[in-house]
Amino acid sequence: METWAHLRLVNLAKKNEGFIVPGYTHMQRAQPILLPHIILSYVEQLECDAGCRTNCRGLRLNFCPLGACALAGTGLPIDRFMTSNALGFTAPMRNNIDVVSDRDFVLEILSTNSIAVVHLSRLGEEWVLWPSE
Repeated sequence: METWAHLRLVNLAKKNEGFIVPGYTHMQRAQPILLPHIILSYVEQLECDAGCRTNCRGLRLNFCPLGACALAGTGLPIDRFMTSNALGFTAPMRNNIDVVSDRDFVLEILSTNSIAVVHLSRLGEEWVLWPSE
């Protein structure tokens, strides 16, 4: 998943080919490691994060809730498939009760974004550790 950040990190890794930095474990210097190796580990993590966000949107969030009403649908003669298609959703939600009661989609996007923030936090931690003794 190539993004602006992905390309920048890959270019940074290429520019620093052969550059050795300390590798850390348990907040202690452990062994010499190539900077591109570290940078590319974050590329992997961020690509995974982007894929998770795409999956979350495509597999969980892109279904139309219209027509579920307060609980069990509407008695009005609506075409949920036409409405869903016109609004750009994948399809209408399959079960009306699930539409009005489910909260999993909130947890999924929060979890996905939380994991991405943890990965970015690790990158920031690396920058703090490198100049320390």
